Amino acid sequence: MAETAEPLSPWHHVSFCLGVLLVVLSFSNYGLYPLVAFLRISALSKGKVVLALWASSWALFLFGSYLIGTKGAVYLKSLWVKLKNRV
Repeated sequence: MAETAEPLSPWHHVSFCLGVLLVVLSFSNYGLYPLVAFLRISALSKGKVVLALWASSWALFLFGSYLIGTKGAVYLKSLWVKLKNRV
């Protein structure tokens, strides 16, 4: 049984948009990994940079998911179902 999405309140809308932005930014971190190889720092420092990128990526993803919340997830699911049924 599919849940119907209610319109998001203004606060949920801002939180939802910020959460989606943070999730997108978390995935953009992965484009930085290959660039670490070209940094003029020691191998140990490169490892620390990669670890920091990994941690920041997960932190952005988790905080973004928290901001999206269950209402936002239901809203995204309903949009996905509408889009899927159109095709």
